[in-house]
Amino acid sequence: MKQLLALILVIALLLACGVGAVLLARGWITLRTPGNTVPPAPTVAVLPTVAATPTLAALPPAPSSGGDTATSAPPPAADNPSGFNGSFSGTLSGDNGSTAPATITLVSDGAAVTGQLDIGPGLALDAGNCGLQSVPAGGQTAAGTLDPAAPNHLETSGTIPVSGFTITVRLAADLAADGQTLTARADLDLPLLCGRDAAISGTFSRN
Repeated sequence: MKQLLALILVIALLLACGVGAVLLARGWITLRTPGNTVPPAPTVAVLPTVAATPTLAALPPAPSSGGDTATSAPPPAADNPSGFNGSFSGTLSGDNGSTAPATITLVSDGAAVTGQLDIGPGLALDAGNCGLQSVPAGGQTAAGTLDPAAPNHLETSGTIPVSGFTITVRLAADLAADGQTLTARADLDLPLLCGRDAAISGTFSRN
């Protein structure tokens, strides 16, 4: 009896070994050895590539035409050391071909200018409805202020008597760059009843 049981146990062991060999050969089971487990491979995180910040190269300075940059020189000052000072003589022209000798005497103190106009006989003005009027000989004074932006130009106003009327006169004078000649024009504001205004002009040379 004991021999029969031993035989059956041996046959069972052989069958178990055969089945295990078949399953191992087909890959249905795997052999795992304790303590020899291979750890999983570490995962490497892939960082996104950061583009480098572009660097702007400094541009070379633009070449200047003609070498060094030249500073623009200020315009030359007018060559009139005497300015609106001194005495000028000339001839005034009026209407109907009339003329009269005249002298202008100017005195300047900084920007302030005072002057006197001495008119000889012979000057006439066409006063429109008021007729042809003679400008009496005599002297008149006026004062004005120079504009620093136009030191050779002077404008002023005054009054003169003509046939019982007081006439407002607006005077404009321009001094030449050399200070030797003076051109002047006077616009006369005649009474409204005359219907027109008049003007006289002249050229003067420094005495």
